[in-house]
Amino acid sequence: MDYQHHWVTESKIGSAEAVEGIKNLVADMRHSADVLDAAIAADRSHPNAHGLLELRMRRRNIKATVAILEDRLVSVEQLRSRASR
Repeated sequence: MDYQHHWVTESKIGSAEAVEGIKNLVADMRHSADVLDAAIAADRSHPNAHGLLELRMRRRNIKATVAILEDRLVSVEQLRSRASR
């Protein structure tokens, strides 16, 4: 995955485009985690310790990144709601 989103800049962090971009990225990453889950389940029937560990590590990293992005999204949405008052 080679994402190069330029919508998260300091001047646009609270923009609707930034929020939508983060939501799209999270959705894409969740899909990737689901694909990895399926690959891990398939690998269990054909044990390859190194391959399985690598897939689990990738899945864990993606899920950690999703959690960070979701936290960031909450922060951005709070900033937007304060700014709109």
